[in-house]
Amino acid sequence: MAAADKEEYVERLLTLLGLAKVRHTRVGDKKVRGLSGGERKRLSLGCELI
Repeated sequence: MAAADKEEYVERLLTLLGLAKVRHTRVGDKKVRGLSGGERKRLSLGCELI
């Protein structure tokens, strides 16, 4: 798979999973606020799909 195809696939996943608006947000932890719980779950799913 070419690099451009990979980037397009990731962009589509971000949009489908509703994560496009938080693409530059850190995941965070107990000390640093980051993604919400639902966003973390969708991120996990997206990582598995990649």
